[in-house]
Amino acid sequence: MVLPPQEGTPVKYDVASWGTQKVQALNVDQLDSIKSTFGKVVSTDENSLDYASNPAAKYRFMNTDAPYLDLIDSEKYLELGWYFANPTDSDKEKELSQNHAKKSYTLARQLMGDEGGKLVADMLNGQIIKNKVVGGQKVELAKCEFYSCMLIINKSAAQTDNK
Repeated sequence: MVLPPQEGTPVKYDVASWGTQKVQALNVDQLDSIKSTFGKVVSTDENSLDYASNPAAKYRFMNTDAPYLDLIDSEKYLELGWYFANPTDSDKEKELSQNHAKKSYTLARQLMGDEGGKLVADMLNGQIIKNKVVGGQKVELAKCEFYSCMLIINKSAAQTDNK
């Protein structure tokens, strides 16, 4: 007997409840503060590659067997990456995916203001954003698809003055 594929329940991202409380504004080069928003670094790979295959450091904030939450930092890019749960994932995987998205939402607001929060909300709703200035940062690519979300900021094109 062949069972029909499981439908599952889509993951809900209650972005509205994540708040608009004030966050500490950060620049893309404030790596320690950026990392602290994501939590404790579990492992570091200094020999990683960024989005454009340049040398980079990858910081993992989850154990390897858990849904990932990563920062990749290179000379040119700052990348946020996290596991994007699908409807058939376990409740635990969905919960971690929601937590990762919430941390990314907070970090995006720290780096790009409220426009950054809206950007993450748009990503979670299936929009793909390419080559757009958001809150003074050049977003090279932002999307959630195929179990993964990525938000790539071009640091060399960033506005780092606090005006």
